[in-house]
Amino acid sequence: MPIGIIKKGCKKSSVVIRKIQSHWMSAKQNMLSNKALYRMERVKVNFQRMETRQKELLYDLLKEFPEYIDEIEKNGINNLHSESVEKIIDILLTAFTNYGLEEDDEPNKYGLEIEDLIDIVNDAD
Repeated sequence: MPIGIIKKGCKKSSVVIRKIQSHWMSAKQNMLSNKALYRMERVKVNFQRMETRQKELLYDLLKEFPEYIDEIEKNGINNLHSESVEKIIDILLTAFTNYGLEEDDEPNKYGLEIEDLIDIVNDAD
């Protein structure tokens, strides 16, 4: 029954409205869940690729902070101290802000690579 035909205030309209709200919330939760799954899969793939270009880029960005490179080498990217994660994220965000944006504030290719590194390091916490 189309919503416009339901009389306002009748019991049927309340039931139909609750059903519509319930379906809408369910659809919204599914969408958010799918986004989260997509992000998790992307990060999972990124962990597998950490051995190549991303590791080189990360180490290049951390070259002035050898203590973080040592910690990554010793403990792995998944086992960083929370303080280290915060500092590395700060370093990556600075690089992203300085070199990773186009004039219209959209990420360039380098910025997208840094975003992936931020996701990897952020998920290590």
